[in-house]
Amino acid sequence: MKQAITIKPYDSNLPFYFKKERNFLIKNLGGEFGIHHIGSSAVRGLGGKNVLDILLIAPNKKKANAIVKRLEFMGYVQNKSGGDKDRIFFNRSAFYKKKIHVHLHIMWKTVKKYRDALAFRYYLRRHPEEAKKYYILKKIWAKKAGRIGRKYRNSKTDYIRNVLKKAKLENIY
Repeated sequence: MKQAITIKPYDSNLPFYFKKERNFLIKNLGGEFGIHHIGSSAVRGLGGKNVLDILLIAPNKKKANAIVKRLEFMGYVQNKSGGDKDRIFFNRSAFYKKKIHVHLHIMWKTVKKYRDALAFRYYLRRHPEEAKKYYILKKIWAKKAGRIGRKYRNSKTDYIRNVLKKAKLENIY
């Protein structure tokens, strides 16, 4: 049975784990991909599920599809239900000082969603009061969602859309 969604305080080790995982990806895939820390763990002080979200930007969709087998060899597991036409999604458990759950989102340069992920992160980094508000809301949404991940993700949609509008107004795109 799935566990209830829990929002935890910010883990200050996550940027370190991101650097380790980024180096692992570069070593095994080469340097032609953009690799970015996204999600709650990329914003200092913002609590979350303590999942390390990584955005890998490929030059094009063909290049993204070409690295699927290599990523599987590296220990990543493709989650086809988590992907869509604009994203290939992988999970991996990495072991540094402790077990870290990694979500790898692969997009390509023609996909707008990757710019949204970066703009959302940049906005929350520039506006700590907004990050604090988001953290509080995430705890409320998680409690209401219980064990239903889709319900939790859907709860965040309008909020994220509004933050992206604010980011656009500040030319964070």
